[in-house]
Amino acid sequence: MKHKLAGFIKYLENRGMLDFGVIDHTMKTCSDADFDNRMRLQRYVGLAEEFGLGRKYKINRKGKSWRKLIKEYHGADFNRSDGQRILIGDYHEIAKNRRELYDPVEAHLPESFREEEFLALVEGKDDDWLYVATEALKLAIDERWNENLIDSVECLASKTVKGDCIPYTKEYIAGVVGDLEAAGLVKVTVPQA
Repeated sequence: MKHKLAGFIKYLENRGMLDFGVIDHTMKTCSDADFDNRMRLQRYVGLAEEFGLGRKYKINRKGKSWRKLIKEYHGADFNRSDGQRILIGDYHEIAKNRRELYDPVEAHLPESFREEEFLALVEGKDDDWLYVATEALKLAIDERWNENLIDSVECLASKTVKGDCIPYTKEYIAGVVGDLEAAGLVKVTVPQA
């Protein structure tokens, strides 16, 4: 089985942005570190597409980005409810067969990828920033959300702290959206904090 995404995963890992080694194929459930790693990958891919990685995983609110990621990994036809199970299975398959499916792969980016712009936006950003950025980008793709993008993201994005859902502040969201706008990914007016 050929895993085309492995080259981008290797690139992220080489830059210290992802830890493919956290995958434990011996466990039936995914660890917190494994889950965080998968979510980080999804967000990096969604943002990297905007810098020329390729439009194979176009980000949207319906989760089709993961569906295409899984299809590329797995090659299977499945419905959305199967996506998470298959993705975990694929991660475990790659980890279990790392010597064949991942280790020989070299970090690879398409010539169209604007690496410096991508890194200027995402390098050093934490998981909260990546989450808010991809949620904002998902909404901004549908232009009807742009006028109230910050308010819309505020309604959707929250983090769990000790079991409680805590919304991100409007100022934090405005900062992230400002970063996206400076990178040319969204076109909205960001209110001054």
